[in-house]
Amino acid sequence: MYPKSNNSLVLNYKKGRFNCFFNYSINDVEYLTNLYAYRKYYDEYGNVTAILQQPSYFTGTVVNNTARTGLDYSPSANTTVGMSLTGMSIRRSGSNTSHANWLDPAGNIDSSVLTKTTPLNTFKNGALNLHARRTLTKTTELRMDLDYLHYQMLGKQDFDNQSLQPGGYDSVFRSTIPTTIDIYSGKLDAQTTLASSTTLLTGIKLSSSHTDNAATYQNLVNQQWVTDDTRSNHFIYQENIQAAYASIESKYHKLTFQAGLRYEHTGYTANQSGNSTQKDSTVSRNYGSFFPSGYLSYPIDSLQSLTLTAGRRLDRPPFQTLNPFLYIINKYTYETGNPYLLPQYSWTFELTHQYGDLLTTTLSYSRLTNYFSQIFLSDSTGTILFYTQGNVGSVDNFGLSESINVKPAKWWTLQLGAFFNHKQFRGFNGNNYSSMISQLTVNVNNQFTIAGAYAAELSGFYTTRARNDIQELLYPTGQASMGVSKTVLKKKGTVKLSFRDMFYTNAMEGLTSFPDASEYFKIKRDSRVIALSFTFRFGKSFKVVRHQDGATEEAERVQNG
Repeated sequence: MYPKSNNSLVLNYKKGRFNCFFNYSINDVEYLTNLYAYRKYYDEYGNVTAILQQPSYFTGTVVNNTARTGLDYSPSANTTVGMSLTGMSIRRSGSNTSHANWLDPAGNIDSSVLTKTTPLNTFKNGALNLHARRTLTKTTELRMDLDYLHYQMLGKQDFDNQSLQPGGYDSVFRSTIPTTIDIYSGKLDAQTTLASSTTLLTGIKLSSSHTDNAATYQNLVNQQWVTDDTRSNHFIYQENIQAAYASIESKYHKLTFQAGLRYEHTGYTANQSGNSTQKDSTVSRNYGSFFPSGYLSYPIDSLQSLTLTAGRRLDRPPFQTLNPFLYIINKYTYETGNPYLLPQYSWTFELTHQYGDLLTTTLSYSRLTNYFSQIFLSDSTGTILFYTQGNVGSVDNFGLSESINVKPAKWWTLQLGAFFNHKQFRGFNGNNYSSMISQLTVNVNNQFTIAGAYAAELSGFYTTRARNDIQELLYPTGQASMGVSKTVLKKKGTVKLSFRDMFYTNAMEGLTSFPDASEYFKIKRDSRVIALSFTFRFGKSFKVVRHQDGATEEAERVQNG
């Protein structure tokens, strides 16, 4: 429907003891989203009392500039020091139109509200990493990382709610939501070879995160902007994490094994400033836990092997999810954060059988507690619904996956994968609630060589019904894609033509259960895309080992959408 442009430049330079790089990308995308929602409200006997029909249309542009550069210097064969800098700037502007049509149980329109929104969101990020590696002896090495990340976000929205009935109202208001996030991280690792087949890794990591969020809502009253304290707030979140870990990897005859243990302690304070309608509130918490992990790997013969992995981990919520400010989707649907959201814990077990490059079979089981789920609440009137995140008990996940890699012909490579997943949900907001669903996902990828000069690909996936959250059931979806490419300019260049979601079948469609309501929804995006790309490689080819920053986990908790 709309044009999209994605461009990048990757430069590496290596000479003597110096190695440097510079990467830059700019993406300029026009987007669209079609959202249709059909919500039914019920009385205590299960009878439909009202229907809310909400067709919405969102369009806009996203411009993303990202640059990353770095330098490594080796003053000696045993020492390497380096630094990297990352900068990102994203600007998202849109124009949204949404109708809220109230219908009686017979399907006749009672009233209609038109909501027009013009959102503008900016996202800026700067990051600095300092790293060093020192070989103390032939068997011992030290590695250090120091990271600082700064994020600056600003969200603005102008709203206009118009009643389409004769003599109806026109409600105009606006919001400004600035956010800053500062993350500091330090990490020190030591690796020692104890014997020819035994390696010991130990380390410590400290991180500190500070988030400052403000939300200001203003109503237009008699041509004057008046602050709405019922929606405005100021939220500050401070988090400190200390971690220590150790692992040992070794081999005994044919058996290769690894065992590790990590301890993490977290302390945080969340403070919401008061105003004329609400008091100050503070939430603080300290918690710590051990996280074991490891694997066993055994080669049965020259073609077959068995691998068993197990581990416990925790996932902390994204920083912005903890912010309790309101994000208004339309007059009757809001989204809000949850400062009481706790981390989720999981145990994972996997048994994998490998048969050469032909067949991979994996059995898996995981149990999640304090499970992150999107939950849906209603206000005291039952009319306005809130999307938020909450911890909703536990999830048991049973999985079986199969991956096949074959060559039916010299010019044809086929990769086929299937994943069967069975989920059982238990507990919901302290209530005895259970639900289960089985899901199958199939992926297929065909790669062809045509006349020795062209490469072609035909791929696709299909997913049966799924349940991502306690209250949300997703209907089946899938897509098919294809592409063809050719090398040019003495094999230094590649031209590729691709066609994604050829039949425009990839949609998010499902059913959501609310308190005393249910909602059918369907979301269609600009997913059917034809792309023409050109890649040119120049200079010498050499292996590039890119250093991974020490604050990757913290950066993944920042949402740029």
